[in-house]
Amino acid sequence: NDDATLPLSLPAKPAATIKLAVMGRNANATYNMQGNYYGDAPYLVSPLQGLTDFDASIETSYCDGTHTKEAVRLAEKADVAILVVGLTSEAVSPHDEAEGKDRDSLILPYDQDALIEAVSNAVDKVIL
Repeated sequence: NDDATLPLSLPAKPAATIKLAVMGRNANATYNMQGNYYGDAPYLVSPLQGLTDFDASIETSYCDGTHTKEAVRLAEKADVAILVVGLTSEAVSPHDEAEGKDRDSLILPYDQDALIEAVSNAVDKVIL
């Protein structure tokens, strides 16, 4: 937290906004949040939707992180870049791990490590 990125602060002025670039394969995920739980959740809210709906002063942009250059462009236009990366569970398809499907590496799939590095090198305020 060297750049005092956290906690996020809402703008003090009524008409001001804070621009958040929300990126990554799990940024707009809902079913994946359930993990291996197969009950009926009463509601599911993705990180993107939760941030967007939290306050009118929050302006969000989004990309799924598959195109690193697009993610860097969004991050450079934002006040803060938020990267929501990780694995997918049995709740979604395709899943990265499941019962009987162990991973053989700790490297994040789909070049997510490269996404983290590119965005972190491009801007100062990154939440991972």
